[in-house]
Amino acid sequence: MTKGKFSGILIIVLMIVNGSILLAKEDPDKKGSDSEISDVVIKGEAKDKIEIEKVIPKVDVKIEELLDSSTEKTEELLQNDIVVPSKSDFLQFNQLNSYQVVRPYLSDILTPPLISFYPHLSQGKIKGWRLVVTNEEGGTVKVIEGKGLPLKVILWDGKDDKGKMIHVNALYSFKFITIDLDSREHTTLGKTFQVDALMYEEKGKIRIEIANKVLYASKKANFLKNGKQLIDKIIDILRQYSRHPLSVGILYQGGKDEYELAHERKEKVLSYLTKEMIIVPKDIRYKVRKEEENEITFFTIHLK
Repeated sequence: MTKGKFSGILIIVLMIVNGSILLAKEDPDKKGSDSEISDVVIKGEAKDKIEIEKVIPKVDVKIEELLDSSTEKTEELLQNDIVVPSKSDFLQFNQLNSYQVVRPYLSDILTPPLISFYPHLSQGKIKGWRLVVTNEEGGTVKVIEGKGLPLKVILWDGKDDKGKMIHVNALYSFKFITIDLDSREHTTLGKTFQVDALMYEEKGKIRIEIANKVLYASKKANFLKNGKQLIDKIIDILRQYSRHPLSVGILYQGGKDEYELAHERKEKVLSYLTKEMIIVPKDIRYKVRKEEENEITFFTIHLK
């Protein structure tokens, strides 16, 4: 090998060695630059969509709390026995009566309490009851009601809902209604009744009323046999109030013939009273009046 070639090869080797040393020195610098944090700004539009899921709160639901109130009531009724008046209860309604209306051995001149009703219900579970008295047209005269089982005896003084006494010689009936736990009504009709003679106190007066049909013979002024007995009973009552003023009245229906008959009956009554009670006719006030609703003879004792 010549001296010139050897020198060239040596120079190349030195250059390679020096280059490696320089590269080894640059590595620590590169590591230091990578470890530093710098602000980076990214420009442009983001194409990715971010979906945010809402958190649903947890709710504890109890099915029994969502039941309808009517369902609860229905279930309660199904669990309990629904007591409806039995056949025997209905038979008892036929015995609804009065001490005085039904029993003939008592006085024919009724006094309040006019009628005493006896429901005699069994010990059933009912919410309430209602006794309704009606007239012959079906109109309501009196309503007596209560809660739970009815009273053993329901007394009625004979007055309507306005406080007026019922009419003598008029037809009345009644119905008894029970209400079960399901608010259903059970109605039983009572018997029709009629009052022929009645005595009651009202506004400082004692009033005695008798139906003309049971007092006089048909289209005559003569007393019937039972009518004569009623007049005698009235005289016994009038004697107890002999110091009080007395008035007699006759109500009639019709025209001239009925008017004349009413005056004949008035004379018959006055004559009998003055004879039996030993009083003079002028001490008895009287009146004859046409009345479309009723035909009665009445006696009024003025207490005041």
